[in-house]
Amino acid sequence: MPPSKKRKPDNSAHALNVFTITAFDSITDNKLDFLKFFDYVRAFIFEELQSKLKEKKAIKWYAVVQATLTRTTQENYVEYITPHFRSNCVVELMENTIAEHLESTFKKIQNSFEEFTQRGSGWTLEKILKLELNIAKYQPLSPSNYIPLPKKLADKKSNIKH
Repeated sequence: MPPSKKRKPDNSAHALNVFTITAFDSITDNKLDFLKFFDYVRAFIFEELQSKLKEKKAIKWYAVVQATLTRTTQENYVEYITPHFRSNCVVELMENTIAEHLESTFKKIQNSFEEFTQRGSGWTLEKILKLELNIAKYQPLSPSNYIPLPKKLADKKSNIKH
């Protein structure tokens, strides 16, 4: 059963409405283990990135995993939190780098989760809720144009230093 692909409308209030968000929900088999979850969604994410790269020619993307964590307080109350673990933003120009970037994205999210839970906080993973893949067209800033010197300065043939 493939993960659901829920597309939010283009008029969402995210980053000047340039990101397309695709959500991949976890299933029973992988909601307690990041590695199993990543193995499950890897092919779907790869396919989505390939498709968007062909459509837009150059893309930038990042992934966010939302999970529920619990811990028991000294008063025997159970606390719940829903943190988000985000990858770095990746620029994709060629299809042959997607797999490598995907692996580094998964490592970054896994390391963020481990750092969060290993600081003596007592938080444990209750379940992985979803992974959101945010994709936008990559449009680098255009280089500045050459501005010719005014005729008076150009005629002097002088060397101008900063």
